Amino acid sequence: MRKIDVCESNFALGTDKVIEELEKSNEFEIEIHGCLGYCGECCETLYVLLDGEMIQADTAEELLKAINEKK
Repeated sequence: MRKIDVCESNFALGTDKVIEELEKSNEFEIEIHGCLGYCGECCETLYVLLDGEMIQADTAEELLKAINEKK
């Protein structure tokens, strides 16, 4: 199972929609954190940490696609 870490502050940019989609599959263990320490990126773009690697995108759709391409 792959691990996704997400900052709840990034939900304002649309990461919450990505998490909702990922929760439909059993492929990911998702942990929501108050802060991941990437404040510069967090206020500018959507991102998650996938197995410790930062994945960034401009839209929720692009982020979901980038995560799924890392399989």
